Amino acid sequence: MLLIGPATLAQIGAVDRKLVAPAITAPEVVRARELEAPNLLHAGNVDLLSQRLGILDRLIVQAQTKRAERNWMIWPRGGSYQRLILGNQPLESHAGAGMIQPTFTCPVDLTKTSSAKYIFDGGKWVCGLSFLARKHPRCVVYSIGSNFAFDGFEIPLQNWVRTVRGGSKWNASAGCELEVFDPTVRQRVGNEKFERVVRRFKNATGARYHEVGLTGDPAARTVILGRLGAVPVMTLSQMMRQNGHTCVDVLKIDVDGSELAVLKSTNWGNLCAGNLLLEVHANLFTRQRNGTAYSIREAIRDIGLLEDAGFYHFHTETVCSACPGQFELAFVNVTWLREVIRWQTFS
Repeated sequence: MLLIGPATLAQIGAVDRKLVAPAITAPEVVRARELEAPNLLHAGNVDLLSQRLGILDRLIVQAQTKRAERNWMIWPRGGSYQRLILGNQPLESHAGAGMIQPTFTCPVDLTKTSSAKYIFDGGKWVCGLSFLARKHPRCVVYSIGSNFAFDGFEIPLQNWVRTVRGGSKWNASAGCELEVFDPTVRQRVGNEKFERVVRRFKNATGARYHEVGLTGDPAARTVILGRLGAVPVMTLSQMMRQNGHTCVDVLKIDVDGSELAVLKSTNWGNLCAGNLLLEVHANLFTRQRNGTAYSIREAIRDIGLLEDAGFYHFHTETVCSACPGQFELAFVNVTWLREVIRWQTFS
């Protein structure tokens, strides 16, 4: 029996570390420990839940404080020329990465799907991945923009969930509902290779592959993508409605410059999603605008659209050493996160 009375934040954190599922590297160990764990459904866990939610509330307040301080640095008030200069600098500048650092700390398990040690630009950081392996009904994952790079995100995430939930990465019925969207690959690699790779991917993960791109315009049916010509597109809401989903646990968006229009036009407050993993291409935004740089002030204003909707920024990293102006940003919906904490306390 685990009963927790008044404790310091450090003591509560120590208890959290004992109860939260370990990192992704050994899903078999995670499953074994969970199966051996005693039943935690007792009155003492109500106190533990209250303390954990209290920690989350403090992290939210800290994030809001950091956000306010960050904004003070770039919006000119009282004729501050220095703030004006900083905010106007390109996101690609040396100051850019420093100004879009995370304001929030993931209070549950923080996991990367694949390491840069093994693949060129690494995988994706996910806050609360253990929740996906125990969620009922099944978890839902959307990967928008794949370019056939399945070994960094889709395959390792699905394998981990299957192993923890079903005992083996080959247990097809135990994985998430995985939907992959990319309309650009077939024309670039040819029909034969496309069909072969997609068939293997579907067999390995149980995913559904949609040759559809992402748009922020609900009236759009196609967009022109350079030499690829017209490709079909949908909004996030249209994608979810077509696939019968009301909520997405992990939403990954990597659409090589189209993300800016989607970010600005989507009503994030009405979108049910857990993690939002967004790859930002500031260098492509600048090119799309005929050389007008995407500024630090614009980037923080656009990130603010997500923060206002309850998506808190918990991770930033550069995409790769040869990718100037490109960043991996990770956000978690704090409403979804409260459910993760409740589950981890009472499961």
